[in-house]
Amino acid sequence: MLLNIVIDTGHDQPETLASYAPKWNADPKGWHVLSGSLDQVQKVCHYFDMNYYPDEGLYIHSFHTAILDRKGKLVANLEGNEFTAQ
Repeated sequence: MLLNIVIDTGHDQPETLASYAPKWNADPKGWHVLSGSLDQVQKVCHYFDMNYYPDEGLYIHSFHTAILDRKGKLVANLEGNEFTAQ
């Protein structure tokens, strides 16, 4: 299962996110897009060591793919997008 976490909650509303699904061939059975309140999003950003300043219009972050085991434990935090399934 792939979870994308939206950090720009002001721009990426449900209607906008729904329009992305066909563009990226997202299968809703295995690809979910999550968001939440400003406080919840900030907590997630902090957990993944991302700087987040929505009041200044800045979403400064690097690209991370976090891999969790079946119990929800973080087992890998891959930076960038130059990795393979192996």
